[in-house]
Amino acid sequence: MTKIKIFTNKIKTFFQKEIYSIDTANVNPAYRFFINLYRVITFAITDFFKDDCTIRAASLTYLVTLSFIPALIVGLFVLRIFNIYQNIFILIFDWMEKNAPFYEPMVRQILNIADNTDLASFGIIGVISTLISASLILHNIQKSLIKIWRVKIRTSIPRVAVNYIALLILIPVSIGISFTLITYSSIALYYLPAIVRILISWVTPVIAMSLLVLFSYVLVPQTKVNWSNALISSVLVAIAIITLFSVYFKLNINVKNYKQIFDSDKYKTEYIVREVNLLNNKNELADIKLDRISYRIIEDEGTGISAATYEREVISSNALFFTNFAPNIYEQVRKYNFQLDDIVTITSENSLLTSIEPAELSSASAFAQIPVLLLLLYIVWIIILFGAELTYSLQYFRSYGVDVTNIKLSFAEKEMIALEFMHTIAYRFINNKKCMSMYDLARDLRVAPSVLNDIADSLEEAQYIVKIVNGSTTSYTLACPPEHITIGDILYKLKMTGGFRAKHFNRNDKYKNIIYQNKAISAKDYNTTLLALVESKKK
Repeated sequence: MTKIKIFTNKIKTFFQKEIYSIDTANVNPAYRFFINLYRVITFAITDFFKDDCTIRAASLTYLVTLSFIPALIVGLFVLRIFNIYQNIFILIFDWMEKNAPFYEPMVRQILNIADNTDLASFGIIGVISTLISASLILHNIQKSLIKIWRVKIRTSIPRVAVNYIALLILIPVSIGISFTLITYSSIALYYLPAIVRILISWVTPVIAMSLLVLFSYVLVPQTKVNWSNALISSVLVAIAIITLFSVYFKLNINVKNYKQIFDSDKYKTEYIVREVNLLNNKNELADIKLDRISYRIIEDEGTGISAATYEREVISSNALFFTNFAPNIYEQVRKYNFQLDDIVTITSENSLLTSIEPAELSSASAFAQIPVLLLLLYIVWIIILFGAELTYSLQYFRSYGVDVTNIKLSFAEKEMIALEFMHTIAYRFINNKKCMSMYDLARDLRVAPSVLNDIADSLEEAQYIVKIVNGSTTSYTLACPPEHITIGDILYKLKMTGGFRAKHFNRNDKYKNIIYQNKAISAKDYNTTLLALVESKKK
């Protein structure tokens, strides 16, 4: 038992401390790859929770749910301008017919509503409201990515507006082009072997999704993001999202399973649209043909990790032909724009059709699917935000390296970095040298910029330094003469704004007061000014 405990402690110590001190230049490439991979992933996971990405994912899920239809209307309006939206409809309906037929009526209805909505007919107030609703999604995505990338430069409102307009055009067009390429490639590859077609049909969506995520990672954060780092993350994110949806559909976590919870009856009846004909003037119905199918639900409990599935056994089928309609039927047909094979619910009296609606509007299963879809969307946003954290970690690992202080920074280490930070700024100030950017300072001090940003915020609040912004570059210089700032001033400000020593501090507590004043530093050193510190290091 003791040997196991010793071995466990060694493993724990290795992964918590020793792995960060290994010189990767002296190890073989495979070992170096896994060490660097562990460092980057650990850094990404730590920042993922530090940046509250789970809460941000929930916020984005809620916002996308509220703004989904306005965003869809804007996207289809843009696609209609470029005349490529029909390819999307064809591909979506073809895919859903094969993989998720239970969602096809609902998706068809949503797309038809958005497609039949003329944005130009909304009026100026309606257009502005729709654009604002769609822009809210981009705004919150941008806020999340800016938080991840620690961008603190405020962009002007006109620049933000131009960025949003560009993204509102770029995103739908890139999706439309991707779907168009998928459509034509599927036609061109029709004669290839089945295994090749299946492989390409899976790879093509990954490429399309990767490009969309790549544009978001590079263009949205308002800082310079390396394309290669973003590409690695976007491909991994695309694979994860598409795999998630594949598992979702394969495990039958879908509306037809939920339907069994709300509908205990094993015998069902469906009405399927076969034909809708109008009179010559197109303002009146000529006839409607439906198929009435009665079937029995057969439950298969499933094996292994698969969920229970439900098969339908057809009992009877007959055709219905209506020529007499209630006055409201024409309005319902025009409103819902029924297509071939749509599932509907009807009411009739003596061969008079009195009501016809999409089946999903009258079924409790339409409400039952909402929690699962929200959970799915929440997981998708978690994947996307973690991909952004991974991009951030990759970029800073390649630029500055990642050590244990980047992940778990003690307050004493924060004090040391702050003193080095202020010494560098004071040295350049006294010698009339150009201010170093935060990235250059981070590289010089071998510290991640996020650490310096936290320290700089505290010192800027104390008015010891002042921020200088030049485009996308941020630097700092002294805000007051160096002889007016002491080491004690710097440490005192850090303690007051962060670290365990500032928590629940009571000046009347003798022992806490001793710890707070940091008696390990002599009074002479504590009162040393930055000017004296720079002069002493010159000697």
